[in-house]
Amino acid sequence: MLLYHATPAENKESIETYGLIPDITSALADDTQLKLNGVYGFDSIDSARKFASYQDGQYIIYSFETDGNEIVDPEYNGDAYFVETDSNVEAIYKEEA
Repeated sequence: MLLYHATPAENKESIETYGLIPDITSALADDTQLKLNGVYGFDSIDSARKFASYQDGQYIIYSFETDGNEIVDPEYNGDAYFVETDSNVEAIYKEEA
């Protein structure tokens, strides 16, 4: 599955050097937080653009391929996923939003 990851522009150099770095991200509500190491992504570039448009500052959108091991992100309504991994993920597309 191809997913799109929106991130602040300040992460550009790191991502282009190391790839998307897995993280444990805190959710708005503790009961929906995925307490796993991994990378988040949206199932369409339009969803990633929409997410970026609600954030402050410049954002960049990267795409990445998964191996079918996606988990639906409980913070969103079915258009966002989480990929559990301890390894960096290769970013294959970039768009400044």
